[in-house]
Amino acid sequence: MTRIFKIISLGMMLACFGFQHADAAVENMLGNAGFENPLGSGVSNNWDNTPNRGIVRVIGGAPEGAAFLRLDESTTVAGGFVGVFTFQTKNPVTPGAIVAFNALVRANTLDPGDAGQIRIEFRNAGGLISAVNGSVTATSTSFSRISISGTAPAGTTFVSFVLRIQPSNATGGSSVDYDDIHGTVTHFPIDLQAQAVRHSASPGDIILVALRVENISADTLRQVELFVDPQEGINVDTEEASLDGTRVVQREGSVILQLGDLSRGQESLFTFGAILTSAVQIGKSYDITIFARTPGGPVSEVIHVRINVESDPVFDQGTIIGKVFHDLNQDGVQQDGEEGIPRVRLVTEEGITVITDEHGRYHIPAVKPGRHIVKIDGHTLPNGTKFITEESYLVKTTPGILNKANFAVLLPPSSIPKEYQENLKVMITQGLDTSRPTLDVIMDPDLLKVGIGVLEKEPVFQFRINYADYVKKWYLEIRDELGREVWIGFGVGKPPAEVIWSGQMEDGRIIAPGIYSYQFKVEDQKGQQDWTPLHFFRVLSKNDSLGKEKMEIEIPTVGDFNIFHDGKQSIPLVAKPTIRISGHTKPGHEVMINDFPVEVHSESGFFETE
Repeated sequence: MTRIFKIISLGMMLACFGFQHADAAVENMLGNAGFENPLGSGVSNNWDNTPNRGIVRVIGGAPEGAAFLRLDESTTVAGGFVGVFTFQTKNPVTPGAIVAFNALVRANTLDPGDAGQIRIEFRNAGGLISAVNGSVTATSTSFSRISISGTAPAGTTFVSFVLRIQPSNATGGSSVDYDDIHGTVTHFPIDLQAQAVRHSASPGDIILVALRVENISADTLRQVELFVDPQEGINVDTEEASLDGTRVVQREGSVILQLGDLSRGQESLFTFGAILTSAVQIGKSYDITIFARTPGGPVSEVIHVRINVESDPVFDQGTIIGKVFHDLNQDGVQQDGEEGIPRVRLVTEEGITVITDEHGRYHIPAVKPGRHIVKIDGHTLPNGTKFITEESYLVKTTPGILNKANFAVLLPPSSIPKEYQENLKVMITQGLDTSRPTLDVIMDPDLLKVGIGVLEKEPVFQFRINYADYVKKWYLEIRDELGREVWIGFGVGKPPAEVIWSGQMEDGRIIAPGIYSYQFKVEDQKGQQDWTPLHFFRVLSKNDSLGKEKMEIEIPTVGDFNIFHDGKQSIPLVAKPTIRISGHTKPGHEVMINDFPVEVHSESGFFETE
């Protein structure tokens, strides 16, 4: 078959790449790299925090995260300056390892000759063998990154990463700040980090692959080449390969790309396109192997970019579309006036479930080629519905083809009186979910204004409960700021849909300005209670309410609110299948179900609830 290739621009923004190291050997070895945590003992991935040595962890103003480290000579031990420093150890480190260290550094106040410093110390049990230093000597108002690296000499068993002030005198006036510290240990001078723009693709796709190539050694590396070896089925688009935006030269015979000389500390971005040909197999994973080398041999770890091959919903899979409709003339074909049936559930033999929209339409995308069965869940149609077509439909899908499966049913006659049927259509079915016990109360308005002995507007409390038949008693409690009862409304049996309150307290007085809570409680035949969480409202005097209406309610920290604050469920109820009620009415009409209002779509007049 002819393959249509889907091309991605290789000039796309590269900031989206989150680079990953090829191996743990070149990950940042330093703990608490941004000083987000308290300092420690210099081991166990933390920085040494010996007291009285001028080490200050500063919160706020950090270039990375929330904290940075300040070394301050002015806080050192009196009676003789011994230096300001902190360190962190990496153990073990073997001879020949390449150790790199970098940090954001800011020198605030430096005495003449003083310097802020990062330092790599190669050590063993006998002490210091050698060290590599990187310094900042100019005072600056902003952070800048300094980097150093070195090769572990013979006898090295561990490394200390050190931050310090290097003093030229003992006046103690210098301070230096550090943040975002990175230390790595590897046996290769080049650190490769790779990322693909995505890890799953379909035959014909081009995936942009980016590598960050960094020379972490202390020397310039000559004649560096990048060896790229894709598995069979993936081609490398070398025509678009570039280093820092400039095309690189490819050697004939192999995918070997010449990067040239990389100076000490140089960090470059290399990109190329990986083309998935028609030879790849759907469901398999393919690797692209990459490493750097010079004429002297490999200079990086071997890394792998893995790409998972998946089928293309457009070219390699099918789509099933269809409709469930009310077939008034029972001929199996939808005619004018035969409307689609909303919220009907359909399932396939693979367990895929879809729900028809308000017009009775559905679609199932990304269907594997082959034979599939689509079946209506009869519980989501009204009781007494007659199937004109079969309940199940056998669909044979082929790659890239739309397949249609319509279902014709005859709904039972409406029980709504004929004179109302033009303005109201209702369908009752089993719901699509299960219903758990629901208990809540809403107050409208929740800001009350009180005048002389009367409320400006009496509040209405609306109850929400789906197990009212289990209720023997109900209570509506209003409490003051100390949690004391102000008013209680109660009743026996099923709670009403709403209760109106005049604002009078138990002693007959009108409620005073302040903050109050309200809570709805129900009790079953065995005396077990459920109650809602506390809700709060404010009462204002009409004389001083100006400017206070939009103030947020601050819950008092005293009183008994903490006792009643959370809801409670002790009536033993289990989830049960829901009943779904849906239909149409004229836009602008109101619909009430069991005395509760149901939202009606302002344009279509469609409504539904479970």
